[in-house]
Amino acid sequence: MEREVELLAPAKVNLQLRVLGRRRDGYHEIVSLFQMVSLHDTLRLRLQPGGDSFALEGEPGIPPADNTVSKALELFRRVTGDRRGVAVTVSKQIPLGGGLGGGSSDAAAALWGLNRLLVAGLGPRKLKSLAAELGSDVPFFLGSATALVRGRGERVSPLPTRTGYWLALAYPGFQIRSAEAYGWLDEEGSGCVVWEQPREQGIAEMMVNAYLNDPIHRWRLHNSFSAVVLRRYPKLGELKNLLLEGGAQCAAVTGSGSTVCGLFADQARAEAAAERLARAACWARVVQPLAKSPYP
Repeated sequence: MEREVELLAPAKVNLQLRVLGRRRDGYHEIVSLFQMVSLHDTLRLRLQPGGDSFALEGEPGIPPADNTVSKALELFRRVTGDRRGVAVTVSKQIPLGGGLGGGSSDAAAALWGLNRLLVAGLGPRKLKSLAAELGSDVPFFLGSATALVRGRGERVSPLPTRTGYWLALAYPGFQIRSAEAYGWLDEEGSGCVVWEQPREQGIAEMMVNAYLNDPIHRWRLHNSFSAVVLRRYPKLGELKNLLLEGGAQCAAVTGSGSTVCGLFADQARAEAAAERLARAACWARVVQPLAKSPYP
């Protein structure tokens, strides 16, 4: 039995994100293309006789009890009944509240790592079921590196990964809560229409066809949140313009923000744009799409 497991929990970007409307159960129906990227947090889990310990490095403002990893541990124990002590260290690199899925990815990594460390024998379907209890985006991180994501995030269809492009990420230093952003859509009417199945299917087919067949320079990072978020945070519009001026093919917020993402066909231009953003006192990184998930 392994005494320690170390995992890389990758960030994601939304290459496309359409909010189709509010469902009768109160959730919003989405169609999105999720892509894991090379930015990641690191989780270390090890058996620890005598009780748990928890350390969170890089984001000290999160109380351990509110962290998605702690919630994953409690859910795993409730399901398996295994209450052996586990020491967990999370080294954060993914900005908090930036629309990059860091909390969801950490939760998925914790579930996968606990299953391996404690030899619990839970299969992929059960792990994804538990992941869906932790959050809408969590199941994605236990599957393919690229996927069409529908429903409230729990319906994940793997896709082959396109490579040969780079993404410059610009995080402005503040968070945007997803619930708040969905509320803005509802206030303006674009998030409260009743979702319809035929409309979803048509949008999903067009999205997948464009991703698989169009040349990268014709991609557009469409995001339903862009308009409502940029109106409330002009800083994000400034970051978007810097990315476009730096040679990005297109740029938009990812997820519900606050990170702005620019797509580049050329690595050197992406790195130059990130350096320019850094000089503007902005957190900036250049990432590539991952071709496969870190979890075999």
